[in-house]
Amino acid sequence: MCGIGGMILNNERVEPHALVRMCDAMAHRGPDGRGVYAKKNLGLAHTRLSIIDLEGAKQPMHSSCGQYIITYNGELYNYKVLRQELESIGENFSLNSDTEVVLYAYKVWGEACLNKFRGMFSFAIVDHKKQFLFCARDHFGIKPFVYVKNSRGFFFGSELSLFTQQPLISLTIDFSALDKYLWLGYIPTPLTIYNEAKKLPPGHSMTVDFSGKIIQQQEYFFPIPVEREEWHSEDEWIERMEEVLEESVAVHCQADVPFGAFLSGGIDSTLISGYMKKVSGVKQTYTMGFNSNTMDETPYAKIAGETLGLDLNIERVPNIDLDLFHRVIERMDEPFGDSSIVPTYQVCNIARKHAPVALSGDGGDEFFLGYPRYYRWDKKLKTRLGVSRLKGLILPWAHRLNPS
Repeated sequence: MCGIGGMILNNERVEPHALVRMCDAMAHRGPDGRGVYAKKNLGLAHTRLSIIDLEGAKQPMHSSCGQYIITYNGELYNYKVLRQELESIGENFSLNSDTEVVLYAYKVWGEACLNKFRGMFSFAIVDHKKQFLFCARDHFGIKPFVYVKNSRGFFFGSELSLFTQQPLISLTIDFSALDKYLWLGYIPTPLTIYNEAKKLPPGHSMTVDFSGKIIQQQEYFFPIPVEREEWHSEDEWIERMEEVLEESVAVHCQADVPFGAFLSGGIDSTLISGYMKKVSGVKQTYTMGFNSNTMDETPYAKIAGETLGLDLNIERVPNIDLDLFHRVIERMDEPFGDSSIVPTYQVCNIARKHAPVALSGDGGDEFFLGYPRYYRWDKKLKTRLGVSRLKGLILPWAHRLNPS
């Protein structure tokens, strides 16, 4: 992952050291390089984790005409196809970088470029031609984008930590957001733990003029439920699912650095690891073991690894201690109630010893019913539907008796 940041001040000049401070705050996101751009009241910051075009693609990146400048965090899986399309209409490229494709896609198609992107991203593009900053976050919000608008200007970045170290920003706890955290276990978009900071929602873009005023924030993507398609046999559905999974893993295996996959032996990580080997030949997987019979997943990972012919890197971790919790909390912007963040942090540390990139299966358990609790979901849903119908009959009469 990379880190992005920047600011537009109302009536002040952006000093480079303020942008360097932003880079320092997100140095862990991009250990391979950093850069800043400052002109008058506008500035961009970037820290880089090199995945594609290791020597080039330094940021903030300028277009050849000088009208557009980008700070970008992400990976565009269809960048090669888009590059060919842009070259066919006369655009020239000097790098083998998805960042450059994003920049020139915006130059040619403007805000409509988002409809052509397939990937995970958050970015900000300075548009000197239109005199505004164009910001966007990917369709499902995989990459973060947070911002502050106050009397001094507009500030944005990959993490809230960029704002906590800015003297131009004062932050106070949002107790409404804290209430939602205690209810949900996380703080939902667009809220953050601070009153003054907000998250740009997934599938949204935002334009900010050169005075720091937010012109508009708009949704460019929302997942629309698909109407019931023609019926297929179970074998036909399995075949279609296999095609989609293989194609999806294939486009994720684009990197100029070593990569692998997390493997727990569960449905999602086993599928992804197997397809990774099939489409790329890469067999490296990473598994974490615990000294606990109830938590240790290494027996399942070994079965999956041996069955699929994968190279399994297993590392056993000691019992969780308070020092580990401290390190994890240091990397969290705000309260987050999922305890799996701790083992996730540990398995990432294991994988990082071997490769800077790893595929994972977030969301797969929900989609493929990866835990026993999902088996009971259908039964519970039917029960709740019956209760809902009963409530529908009773509540109107109860409301007449006691409106509260």
